[in-house]
Amino acid sequence: MTNSQFVLSYDLLQNPTDTRTLIPFLKHLDQNGVLGKEIVADAGYGSERNYRYIEDELPDCTALIPYSTMLGENSRKWKSDDRKVMNWEYHAKDDYYINPVGVRFNFKRYAYRNDKDGFHRDFKVYQAEKCNDFLHSLAAHFLFYWWIIE
Repeated sequence: MTNSQFVLSYDLLQNPTDTRTLIPFLKHLDQNGVLGKEIVADAGYGSERNYRYIEDELPDCTALIPYSTMLGENSRKWKSDDRKVMNWEYHAKDDYYINPVGVRFNFKRYAYRNDKDGFHRDFKVYQAEKCNDFLHSLAAHFLFYWWIIE
């Protein structure tokens, strides 16, 4: 952590990825009284777990941390990729999607997963409706998950 290019703190952590080092480091900074109001980090630190921690435990701080696919999502290639659910037509009133070949995916159920560190993720599961034989063979058993981020 730096302020005007002066090192304020450092820590050695055994976690193998950036996403799992941010929370312990933020706790370290907070305990030593050097945590600033803006938390700036690269996309390697972007995760739902980290965003939720900052929002819940450090409400006076602002996270300036992009998520890993943010730059890609803004590209023309990503925005024109029909396989990306975010590019599908969504109908909020009845909570369903229609993909580019016309297959409707209806909300099926809420689900959750706990990762190996115990972080709980909620998400929604959608399932393709039956359609003509060709489309049915491609999509009838296809499920997709949409993360719920509040």
